[in-house]
Amino acid sequence: MNMEKYEIIVDPDAEKSLNDIFQYILNDLKSPESAKSTSYALLKAIHGLDFMPQRYAVLPEDFFEKKGVRRMQVWNYFVYFNVDESNERVNILDVLYVGREQREQLCDKK
Repeated sequence: MNMEKYEIIVDPDAEKSLNDIFQYILNDLKSPESAKSTSYALLKAIHGLDFMPQRYAVLPEDFFEKKGVRRMQVWNYFVYFNVDESNERVNILDVLYVGREQREQLCDKK
């Protein structure tokens, strides 16, 4: 297991999801402080994957396992990612609200 820091790569789908989450909380829920704190928590957790991202297991479902997809929960959101060991990268694939149909959302995008 690599003890070096991994580079974090955020997929455009994940960037869009992070922005959509912030905008939804800010504009629809009318809660600027919650929007800031949620975004901060998500970004902090994502950047924390630069060290030992393997602490999160590969999801056992076929679709996820074949792609080495892992999942981290941050508050009411799941952060989906995989680890590229050979290039020492963590690829953030998407960020989804826990109440959504996860597999369907990810399969539609990939």
